Amino acid sequence: MEPSLLAGDCILVDKCSGGARLFNVLDAVEKKEVKIQRMSGWRNYQRNDVLVFNFPYPGRWDSIALDVMLYYVKRCIAMPGDTLEIRNTHYRVSGFDGIAGNVQAQEELDELISSGMTEERGLVLKSFPDGGCNGWTISEFGPLYIPAKGSVVGMNPETRLLYRNVIEWEQEKETDIAWRFGSAGGQCDTQLP
Repeated sequence: MEPSLLAGDCILVDKCSGGARLFNVLDAVEKKEVKIQRMSGWRNYQRNDVLVFNFPYPGRWDSIALDVMLYYVKRCIAMPGDTLEIRNTHYRVSGFDGIAGNVQAQEELDELISSGMTEERGLVLKSFPDGGCNGWTISEFGPLYIPAKGSVVGMNPETRLLYRNVIEWEQEKETDIAWRFGSAGGQCDTQLP
């Protein structure tokens, strides 16, 4: 979030506007799995809002879990229903012509990669999804469709890799997709909740 926020800055967060989460804090402190209930909010998030959230992959990348005692602060650059891409380290969001993210930081990253200094700086270029079969990096990423409520995402081996964790987390059960080949081209559709 630099230069907007610096390490050590104090921030005031209004979690009620977007819908406060209720959970047993004592269970969270003891690192037990917590059941989270969300209240309805009175404002929808928008692009470029600063969001405070829990990192969804503490300790491992193959499943979603929340450490409700560990918070991240990031800027929202894309919304449900958008398609996000990164080209030459610059964010692009379909249907949005405004500035997405911190352009200065994107240009600095581009210069760092172009200079070949990534290893010396300890910069990891790999990106989501873990496994890298699609070749995405932090400078060349996507396109990634961000499903909106009720969206239908066609399932194939590539989209399963992208969306499996979030589907399993939302459905609270593991996916078991049986691939059917033939006239459907080996796809099956899964509707997100």
